[in-house]
Amino acid sequence: MTPELVFLGQAVLIAGMYLSMRRNWLPVRVTVIGGVAASAVLMALRLLVTEGTDAGRSVLIGVPLGAAIGLAVAAIAWYFVLQERSKSA
Repeated sequence: MTPELVFLGQAVLIAGMYLSMRRNWLPVRVTVIGGVAASAVLMALRLLVTEGTDAGRSVLIGVPLGAAIGLAVAAIAWYFVLQERSKSA
């Protein structure tokens, strides 16, 4: 497995999470919890498969960074959801 492949998987996850929130495919809570957790795991995995990175560093850096990326995507999507609701009300 290459880091680029894991990075592509995380990009697909982020796009799916954003679309799921905007189009209301799943409950928001499920989307956010699942997306943030999966993003954290994928970022740690991406760092783990990168040459020269040990497992401890991958977990210490990858999990919080991946979770932060997932939370940022959720916040952006939620902002636009609220904007749509205020326009239609």
